[in-house]
Amino acid sequence: MLRYKLVQKKNFTKGAAADSKLYYAMAQSAGRMEHEALVDAISTMSSASRGDIGLILDSLLLVMRQQLTTGFSVRLRGLGLFRITLGSTGTETEKEFTVANIKRPRIVFRPDPLLDKIRDGNKFENVTVKPETVTVTVPEPCDKEHVY
Repeated sequence: MLRYKLVQKKNFTKGAAADSKLYYAMAQSAGRMEHEALVDAISTMSSASRGDIGLILDSLLLVMRQQLTTGFSVRLRGLGLFRITLGSTGTETEKEFTVANIKRPRIVFRPDPLLDKIRDGNKFENVTVKPETVTVTVPEPCDKEHVY
């Protein structure tokens, strides 16, 4: 169930009055799963140790950082594609352009179709009060073979 709250914002509809406002849905986070909780959740689903999983995730980030900073995109099957994009301020001539014109690079993520499907068929719940406690559900170990 995806939770949302209503937020009143300026109406940007063409022709709307300058002081006109509308209510819009805003996703309400249920919390954040930190690295250690992610490692625990993965370890319950595999025969790998917590240490092995932590090492693999740390190594994944190191390799991704190396590849992205050398101009490669990184595709993780089932997760998506990561790539770096650049923006800059423009100049009238090539001679005027310097590296100082380049803005801070951005990392762009494009979800894999498998991951993107989680956006379909959701149910929604309007929340007016943020929950006081947040619990992260760790899946039970499973003997089924995972197919990716």
